[in-house]
Amino acid sequence: MSYRSLFLFTDTLLCGYFLNEYVRTKYPTEHSNFVVGVSEKCIHFYSKMQILVNKYAPDVNINSIFSFVNDDVNDDIEIVDKNEVCCITTKENLLKYDHTNEFELVVYSESDYNNRTYKRVYDSDSVPKTIEEFSCEKANFRFVLCELLVDDKTIKIDLNRFCVVGNILNAKLIGFVLSKYYDIYDADEYVIKILDHNVNSIELNKGVGIKINKDDYEKINFQIPTVD
Repeated sequence: MSYRSLFLFTDTLLCGYFLNEYVRTKYPTEHSNFVVGVSEKCIHFYSKMQILVNKYAPDVNINSIFSFVNDDVNDDIEIVDKNEVCCITTKENLLKYDHTNEFELVVYSESDYNNRTYKRVYDSDSVPKTIEEFSCEKANFRFVLCELLVDDKTIKIDLNRFCVVGNILNAKLIGFVLSKYYDIYDADEYVIKILDHNVNSIELNKGVGIKINKDDYEKINFQIPTVD
């Protein structure tokens, strides 16, 4: 790149920055509405493009080309009780314990070659009995947006690390997520609004969850115990 090209590039960036600052200061409401509108359009455009790629080129996986860079993955087991991680161990040590049905949740983590961590969550009745049964198969989709509504507050949260085949996003899993990642320990009543990979909306709460499948998810209704 020549000095002239570099100068023009830098000049363009500076002009754009100062123009943005002027509009943001002079017309804050209009600027905010514009930014939100553009962001939503970008999210929808990205989602639609992702849908088209998955539809017409389902076998294309560019990331797999770079899988030779790091074939090593890290895994560990978190034992969860009352939404808190009370112990971290290995699969081998877990399988030596004969009373896994006493655990509230068992969370198996696996990192891919891009160091993104995905988590498979087992309840007390579904803990694997052998090493081979542990699985952390990523789903072929990701959520575009997840928002938590609790105590009159709206908080953006990330549930994509739990987009793993077999996971059920129910009150137990959500309680663990909110406690570990967002320091929310008493969300007795919550609503999670999700914008999915097809740009559809779904709401989760204690009575409504979803099960993650390979290419999509399915809605599950839960019976909430009543207190006499």
